[in-house]
Amino acid sequence: MKCSSCGYEVNENTRHCPMCGNPIYLQEKVPVKNESVTSEQNKNVDKDIPGFKLPKIRIDKKRAVFLGLSLLAFFVLIIGVKFTVPLFDGHRNFPSFFSSSDHDDVEYTGDIIIEEGGVFYNSAGVVNDEYKDKIKKISFDKFSSEGVFTDREEDLYYIKNDLSVEKIGHAVDLGMSFNGGYAYYINGKYELKVIDLSTKEECKFSCEETVKEAVLSPNGKYICYRKRGLNKDDICAEVIVSTVDGKEVSCCQYEELYSDQFDILSVSNDGTTVFLLNSIGDVSCIYKGEMQSLFSDLKPALFLNSDMDKLLTLGASGAVSYYSPESKNSSFLTYGDEGGIYLKSYHIYDKAYVFDDNTFEGCVVAEDGKRYWLDKDLNKVPLAYDGVTKCVPISGRDGRYKFVFHDGENVHLATFENGVASDKKILYGMNRIKNIYADSDLSNIWTVNEANEIYHVTDEKADLIYQQDSGLDLSAAYDLYTDKLYFVKGRKTLFSIDSDENIKTITDECTEVKPIDDFYKYVTYTDFDISDYSIIFDNYVKKEY
Repeated sequence: MKCSSCGYEVNENTRHCPMCGNPIYLQEKVPVKNESVTSEQNKNVDKDIPGFKLPKIRIDKKRAVFLGLSLLAFFVLIIGVKFTVPLFDGHRNFPSFFSSSDHDDVEYTGDIIIEEGGVFYNSAGVVNDEYKDKIKKISFDKFSSEGVFTDREEDLYYIKNDLSVEKIGHAVDLGMSFNGGYAYYINGKYELKVIDLSTKEECKFSCEETVKEAVLSPNGKYICYRKRGLNKDDICAEVIVSTVDGKEVSCCQYEELYSDQFDILSVSNDGTTVFLLNSIGDVSCIYKGEMQSLFSDLKPALFLNSDMDKLLTLGASGAVSYYSPESKNSSFLTYGDEGGIYLKSYHIYDKAYVFDDNTFEGCVVAEDGKRYWLDKDLNKVPLAYDGVTKCVPISGRDGRYKFVFHDGENVHLATFENGVASDKKILYGMNRIKNIYADSDLSNIWTVNEANEIYHVTDEKADLIYQQDSGLDLSAAYDLYTDKLYFVKGRKTLFSIDSDENIKTITDECTEVKPIDDFYKYVTYTDFDISDYSIIFDNYVKKEY
């Protein structure tokens, strides 16, 4: 089997990838026979993707005995772990992507949590409905492996990835660091506290004065906050950054902060940079205590790097710009026509999107009808093919990226490795393609065309796995949490299909299936009674409004 993060071949009993450290979960493989598009039928299906295969490692004979003994000891250890640590099967692995050295030793190996309507679900199949319809506010970490929430009585709770819950206080507001580990809360007296979630104990930092809002840095080491004014609803024109150890780092007093009612968007991992946003789209920055006005736009889309000290913006006019507070430099990149900017993997954070790595390299932008990769210096590198009708989020990091899209009739795999771009057709000449889906590392791709055909495409072959004769449009959606494609046959029967092309019937009363949002967290479907259901880790949950 292969590591879902880097593609390295690993033993089926391996718990972590030896190359990248990514946790490996076992998946039962059930071989099935399918109608395949062979190399003769589809000559442009590329079997080799430049830059995405690791070199073979040669071992001399002198090391063979030592290697054999090492492997024997390793397997003994794995067998011991297998009987003491429960492994779960068939769920998506979320890798830990940290660019900061502060988090090189952090691993997210537990189950993933999803909450809907106050009910918690995890990827091991556990459900906790004790707080159904009782949750007032909730905050999860980057990979949803732990969280904090308050109920209607404003009691503050911590929830672990096994869905066990522990009460830790009382709060009127709360939040977590983006990478987990720390949480802040504001109590009934509007005092601000920070909690180390590993111990459930308060950090040295504490603000005993009345606080209006706060935010933690991604690594949890810094907190940025603003106090209340003289009146209950007023906000002071003062933004303070402090360490969680209680040391004040900077304080900025600026009249514009009060008059325009800016909200704190983020604080960086080094505590030097604070981004702010107001209700009309004005974006400002405080760098080392100094206020900088960036730009004004009615509907800006904001993209942060993982350290949250640099900003990429997409304005309502389609302009794509970059801003570095340290250099006080704002760079206009492109007008962003015909789609603007195509994003690599990100996570939603309040009013912004945060990329998994610390640069904007690997994004694709449009200009004058052409598409370009952004390199590490934000220079535009042309894509070999210009047309992009529909795409999926870009996969990769650290100089190696993959971009899958279709142009209406052909599916393309564009790669960008260490500044070199390529573009290859991996499925071509089909009936007009309507939509395209892919898993998190773009190793499995699904297409739906106007002939109501579904193709499963990899870098080796393309299988026609379903064809609907009905004139009705085929409804489909992909679920990244379970790596399954869901589709409706004749607006009646809902099926799921996984990467091994195993098809399962979900219900015979379905009219439509769709993703819950643009990030494909999980999917929803509608039955004949116009009731909506969510599919969460294979739990079929009726939505109550």
